[in-house]
Amino acid sequence: MNDSPNAGQAGRWGLCASCAHARVIASDRGAVFVQCALAKEDPRYPKYPVVPVRACEGYRQT
Repeated sequence: MNDSPNAGQAGRWGLCASCAHARVIASDRGAVFVQCALAKEDPRYPKYPVVPVRACEGYRQT
């Protein structure tokens, strides 16, 4: 699964639910993670942020 989080997940994902840089990753075992695309180019951003994210300088609304 490689979809963007949706606004319906705002409580669970925080800002990541509506961020253009966030992608949902599901493992083979059913675990679901949010991956931040900014982490590929900027070490200030964690690849898998601890959610819910309440503040982020890289946030860009979808």
